[in-house]
Amino acid sequence: MNKVFSFKLQKQPLYLFQIYAWLDQLVAANSNVKIVSAGKTTEGREIRGIEITNGANLPGAILESGIHAREWIGPAATSWIINQILNSPEDSIWRQYNYVYFPVTNPDGYEYTWNTVSNLQYLMECWQKIDQVDVSTGVYYPRAMGQLR
Repeated sequence: MNKVFSFKLQKQPLYLFQIYAWLDQLVAANSNVKIVSAGKTTEGREIRGIEITNGANLPGAILESGIHAREWIGPAATSWIINQILNSPEDSIWRQYNYVYFPVTNPDGYEYTWNTVSNLQYLMECWQKIDQVDVSTGVYYPRAMGQLR
């Protein structure tokens, strides 16, 4: 059981090269993990994933995310699941399956959303809105203040 999970909530994008570097770390840290490829995109990017083999003749599951270009939470959520699988005890239900995992199945669209100025501006506006939400009351202050004035 190796703890190789370094994704943290941060106010910056998680670029494709960072996700692929994390997959490489998983392979280096776990003998039952290997890199797999689902081919190349129309722009020539590799669709990379990993195969987790927990035993011979076990049923398999495919986990994929990042299908839509702005599906930013999908790769993060499925990465958390992969972390749970790899760090689960040997007798865990997670270990009763083999897995193939593709964190970003649309790397062209994913990269486009992180490298286009209008999309980054949209992202920063989202973060600004999140920063101004009082989670204890659910009030979005700029909107509430505008109604009070």
